[in-house]
Amino acid sequence: MTGFSDTFIEALKLFHPFLGAENWKYSATLPAFLHSASAAYTAYSLANIVNPDLSTTAFYAALLHDFYQKVHKEVTGLREFVKGFVDDKEALDAINYNLAENPDVMPDLGWLVWFGDMVQAKDMNVVEMERLVQKVSEKYKKKLYTYFITVTLPQIGTRSALMNAALSKIPDDSLVLLSKDGAYVITDKQLQMPLTVDINDIRFALPKSIKSSWAEKDQALLEDFEKGKPKVYTEGMLYNLAIRGFDVGSKPEKVCLTCGLPAPKLYAPQAYGYALYSRGNNEKWSPKVKPLTNLNADFSKRNRKYGMCFWCAYDSAYLANNSFASARNKEKHFLVGYFTRVVPKNLVDELAMLLGANVDFREVGGIDLDDFEQGFEDWVSFVDSLTGKETFQGKTMSVIVDYSSALVVRDFSSVEKKGKGSYLLGDEHILGFVELLPSLATLAMVSMFYPLKVTLLPDQVIPDRVISYGKSFAMLEYNPYYPKENTSLPPVTLALLHCLKVYSEERERMEVLDMSPEFTKVALHSICPKLGESLTFFKSDMKRFYGVRR
Repeated sequence: MTGFSDTFIEALKLFHPFLGAENWKYSATLPAFLHSASAAYTAYSLANIVNPDLSTTAFYAALLHDFYQKVHKEVTGLREFVKGFVDDKEALDAINYNLAENPDVMPDLGWLVWFGDMVQAKDMNVVEMERLVQKVSEKYKKKLYTYFITVTLPQIGTRSALMNAALSKIPDDSLVLLSKDGAYVITDKQLQMPLTVDINDIRFALPKSIKSSWAEKDQALLEDFEKGKPKVYTEGMLYNLAIRGFDVGSKPEKVCLTCGLPAPKLYAPQAYGYALYSRGNNEKWSPKVKPLTNLNADFSKRNRKYGMCFWCAYDSAYLANNSFASARNKEKHFLVGYFTRVVPKNLVDELAMLLGANVDFREVGGIDLDDFEQGFEDWVSFVDSLTGKETFQGKTMSVIVDYSSALVVRDFSSVEKKGKGSYLLGDEHILGFVELLPSLATLAMVSMFYPLKVTLLPDQVIPDRVISYGKSFAMLEYNPYYPKENTSLPPVTLALLHCLKVYSEERERMEVLDMSPEFTKVALHSICPKLGESLTFFKSDMKRFYGVRR
């Protein structure tokens, strides 16, 4: 993939962030853009299976499916405004109905929209997904099959590599939906399960720095990684997925020091630190090790009792190899996006590219506040500037997509300037992180990529927080299960964060708590009048706000 799809850019342009300031149903749980774009991509892909002639119409009908119910009563001339983006008459007619809840009004189109909307239920599981697919199968008289694939290993890099290799074997015309539990594959073809991933499908050339340190610390690890047959344990960790080229045995007695999983073979745990930080980490306390154990002495033994499993070694190398950081002897930070609902894989891939591009500080990051405000007055050009082809040409898009847990991980510890490494967060990490807020806010405003988390290591899940620094500095609290009246809408709140650029006095503890939607609107006008005026201008006359349309 070399750039954004045309449909994704059209969706971004149509869904101006100020639409997120409207009182959309479930607005406290899922942003309007992500929900609508997910429904659009789902309906589009499903239409390709059951009736390809409806694909484009299904995309726009699903993208706009909530407009009738949520927005048209509050925004004057919305349908006329939409015509500036969409010239599909049937899709425009669909705006007149709540097709997601009344699919039989336009049955050929309606059940595609219904499915795109329904798959994002918060309690979605394998049984419920099968029921929805069966319903669509009956309506379109087309035999459909549902497969569920997952990897429950705790290492994000390892999971990502295995799932990416597995899903690459799925037919291109299938619909792949990602959830926090794994991937659903919907197709009209019978697939041979389990899918088989060979070790050579996930091998990659080690960077020289990692290779030299591993050769010094554990030659056996280097050999197993490059061309050997590593010993691993996978019982209960793979579903509809088999691995080949590994030595998979019964449950061993040894335990990995890093992840706690059973490990048939242990390697020098310092290899983890050398892969990520160019230094060993021998003083690592672990609940798997008895207190006061002399780990340093044990690490040097040939038949060591404590060590690191192959999955952890692979994970550290994978994270380092996919890292954008040029300087290694520094503490790394990761920006993690987590999808709270089921999302189509192709939409996750699109958003991952936007995440990668937006945190590339050589091109997009560090946007001046005046430029940001001006962008809202010319939203189409602003989106073009963020998603144009020039943004991606010759750039390293180091983004890790975890296809079994719907996570997107972006390392931004350091950037490369004139061939030299430069630590992005500076010497004062918290203040350095605050300086990132404008670009993080821009990212969320543009894509509704939400929740977001900044963390020292990419954890498996995102618990109740949107933007945070490390483990103790919460920048914005968010719980998707709070009642709607007790939480704020993401675009407006993150616009506030964009404007709060000076935190010079509170270096030890800074906190911006979630606020009510009405308060954020008032505060936005008070703190940043120009942006507040843009919001009012947009709501009063969207057609004039966007300028001349086709």
